Amino acid sequence: MYYKNFDEAWQDVLKVAKQKEEIRTLAQQVSNRVVSITDDSITVVSQKSRSGNERILTRQKFEPYWDALVEKGSLNFMEDLPRSKWFPLGSIIITFLAHLPCVEFTISPRVLYLMPHSTHDLGTTRMRLPEEIKLKGIVPGHRPLTDIERKRLWKKATGSFKRAGIPEEWFKELFHE
Repeated sequence: MYYKNFDEAWQDVLKVAKQKEEIRTLAQQVSNRVVSITDDSITVVSQKSRSGNERILTRQKFEPYWDALVEKGSLNFMEDLPRSKWFPLGSIIITFLAHLPCVEFTISPRVLYLMPHSTHDLGTTRMRLPEEIKLKGIVPGHRPLTDIERKRLWKKATGSFKRAGIPEEWFKELFHE
């Protein structure tokens, strides 16, 4: 495994927080401004907060996410953890974890995947292609996509990829657009 323990992963989470003045959630791209960082917490203010309330993300709040990710190799936090563990900070916590070099993610559903090695640089993210794209007409042995399916998938994929900041030309070839 890339990290020997949570302590090592936490140190890299803190490095990510120090690198970024703002971090956007994976699915909805909600901006969260990093206000302060200590050895045991990261404080953010979400653009969704009308009152500007600070949200304190303690090391202890990250641990159940990390433990579940290590145990299963993947984490769909809304299904794998009790609501009391992820509400209301789950989206921003998984966003920080997705910035670790050995964690990849999908948006629909929001799932983190723990990789045995680094797949991207610390402070960046790597989104996996949606499962639909792999299964319908792109994997050899499956029937070709119909024009209607291709257009529907194109529309869905471009929205996800654009929200994740992936350049259109990287995935355009898949749909022959």
